[in-house]
Amino acid sequence: MDSTTGMVASLWKRLSPVTRSAALALGFGSALLAVLLLVVQGTDSSAKASFKWLAGSGWKDSWEPVRLALAYFADHRTQGLYEATYFHSSPQFLYSPVSLLLFEPFRWFYGLGPEFVAGLNAFSWWVVLGIAALTGLTFVKSIMLFRASSQPVGTPDDWFDRWVQFAVAFATTLLFYPIVKGYALGQAQTWISVLFTGALCAWLFGARALSGVLVGLICTIKPQLALLVVWAATRREWRFVGAQFAIIVLLGLLSVWLYGFDNHVDFARLLLFLSGRGESYFASHSVNSLMNRLLFNGSNLQWDPTHTRIAYNPIVHAVSTATSLVLIGFALFWRVPGGGRARIIDFCIAALSFTMASPIAYEHHYGVLLPIFAVILPAMAGDPHTRRGEWVALVVAFVLSANYFSITKQLADTYLNVLQSYLLFAGVIMLVLMYRANLAKPDPAG
Repeated sequence: MDSTTGMVASLWKRLSPVTRSAALALGFGSALLAVLLLVVQGTDSSAKASFKWLAGSGWKDSWEPVRLALAYFADHRTQGLYEATYFHSSPQFLYSPVSLLLFEPFRWFYGLGPEFVAGLNAFSWWVVLGIAALTGLTFVKSIMLFRASSQPVGTPDDWFDRWVQFAVAFATTLLFYPIVKGYALGQAQTWISVLFTGALCAWLFGARALSGVLVGLICTIKPQLALLVVWAATRREWRFVGAQFAIIVLLGLLSVWLYGFDNHVDFARLLLFLSGRGESYFASHSVNSLMNRLLFNGSNLQWDPTHTRIAYNPIVHAVSTATSLVLIGFALFWRVPGGGRARIIDFCIAALSFTMASPIAYEHHYGVLLPIFAVILPAMAGDPHTRRGEWVALVVAFVLSANYFSITKQLADTYLNVLQSYLLFAGVIMLVLMYRANLAKPDPAG
């Protein structure tokens, strides 16, 4: 026993401080806390979602509406999509017609029977592994990028250290609630998470065009990230701009040709309808949802898929619109000079801000936080001026975003229901830390 303990202690000492920090976050912030929450909350915990992934037991939250939409077009109809598949259908299809292009290969291979949903869930199981691998690469590359000069890369233990870094990030993914929850639901957000993690990783490796292509693909499902074209243009990242813009335009034109112009106009109207009402359901962590719950507008504990039972509230609309404009405005137009290390943090700020600015931001939408943690932890570790309070804030943000606190549902009928928005607060903490990192240490490197 003593020899084993000594060997473990020796290996622990070989790890760099940032690797130890990540390992502790995995051990205590994810694994141990997930077990404790499982004991306290029962099966209604983050561990349940991880077990569902292990068992390959995904649902059909996105896949069934997509199947219905593709079946609608199988009759060669080019208008009335959302009237048929959202307002008069259950479940509701609320993605853009362009998103269906990503699912056409599955229709060709599986048809539109039960095998279609099963095939998408099987594919998404591997997508989660892809997120884990890309997060590992992002973490390792970020450590190399941000490592302080006092910690030279060429030490004898580098390769051992890097393998541990990769393994820790990989394992963290499989316990990170927004990621595994997306799979458990059968959500297209899982695909968004892998594309965003890939885009961030590609940016780190200098592949700006590839990063733009991947973000362009995200925009077929999540249109608000099209704002990254504007963000990149204001920073003269023309390879990224060109690639993202080309993907959006080409797929957009193909979608109009296949699915009809009227359905794209109807989708814009659906977005206006949804943004005017927002969401009160506890699983949404946006400013809009926080305000709706605080004013007891709409159903907190029961999901309304049509969003017709929630009343338009001008106060909610005004507050959520104002905060969205602030988030988007700062992300687009505030920047530090130079590129390199500062630019990758800037990229993370923009992606997270555009996600949080949405009137509806479910738990699985915060999967973008995982690769952002893989960047900001090395950034803070590489800055000798990082304060203790910032480390505490990072730990709090990680704990809040990596786990599911169903216990907060007991506050639904009180004004303390603001605590149900813990993922929103985690996002705010991360934005503050990232803005602080770029303000504290501008990077002149391009």
